[in-house]
Amino acid sequence: NPSQIAAIERSCSVVSGTVLLQGPPGTGKTHTIRGILSGIMDKYKDQVKILVCAPSNAAIDEIAKGVKDILS
Repeated sequence: NPSQIAAIERSCSVVSGTVLLQGPPGTGKTHTIRGILSGIMDKYKDQVKILVCAPSNAAIDEIAKGVKDILS
């Protein structure tokens, strides 16, 4: 999805600050967050700390599964 790719590129180019990703259910936010985390981890390795928040434990579980796959 072009808007997801644009969000990933913009988020990975931020030098400092906060990035907010929001949208209605089913719009691909979790997949976009996984892409952002993958890009940041590739670019900065162990040099950054990342805080990911979501409205439910289930949402965080899905993101965590994606991060586990990225780190494997």
